[in-house]
Amino acid sequence: MSGTPAAIQQAKTLDAVKLEVRLGGKLVVDGVDCTVPAGAFSALVGPNGAGKSTLLRALAGVVPLRTGTVLWEGKDLLRRPRRERARIAALAEQESATDAPLTVRDVVALGTMPHRSLLGFGSNDDDAEVAAALQTAGVPELADRMFSELSGGQRQRVQLARALAQRPQLLLLDEPTNHLDPHAQLTTLRLLRELAGGGIAVVAALHDLTHAAAHCDHVIVLSRGTVVAAGDPRTVLTSELIREVYGVQAHVLVHPATGRPLIALSLPASGDEAHRRLEVSA
Repeated sequence: MSGTPAAIQQAKTLDAVKLEVRLGGKLVVDGVDCTVPAGAFSALVGPNGAGKSTLLRALAGVVPLRTGTVLWEGKDLLRRPRRERARIAALAEQESATDAPLTVRDVVALGTMPHRSLLGFGSNDDDAEVAAALQTAGVPELADRMFSELSGGQRQRVQLARALAQRPQLLLLDEPTNHLDPHAQLTTLRLLRELAGGGIAVVAALHDLTHAAAHCDHVIVLSRGTVVAAGDPRTVLTSELIREVYGVQAHVLVHPATGRPLIALSLPASGDEAHRRLEVSA
């Protein structure tokens, strides 16, 4: 990826090399190469079915690779012992339904397990870690609620808290702004930006291209399971690329307050619509 500051390049880095994943015999991730440096917030974007969720799960070792390697600090992440791997990478998935009668505090406490003794007992430090994660994710008031009773947006933020309790060096998130209202979306994106600034490598699958352009250091564009572009969102997310990948018209504007890209989308006009517009303009 281009445009990476020298200080970030020297930090811990995730390197995915020639990743291929097949699910049910179908090729879902096809020869993906990507690099995610610590200290950077990277967006994974692409149409529905492009392979974003599967790629995140492959990076975390949740789904098996047919071929390829996931490196962390130059060493094979997926060949490390499971507990060691869990101390490095945390995955907050979009789907989080459970039938178990767990409170929110119980769910977030699951994130501390890789750091517990082999006997599995918690400690006062774990309790403090859970409380801190809930506070950071902005949901301390939910601690005693049953997880099964939460709204979709609340579950998203609790899953983020669970991942934070894991104390990861690499944070992988699948649609972390899904189900959230605008204030909660922007708060979550600001938090992820701050976590990246603190030295964590953050990778989030995002549907909203303006969110990716406005908040992320890097963007990885997937289409049909392959990477079609990667780099600084201000240079990657062009009108031409968006039209090619998503099949929509895009006007890349400048946000009047932040100066970051603001992407306005519309459906392309059909030939008849274009002809009528010419007649009206004449």
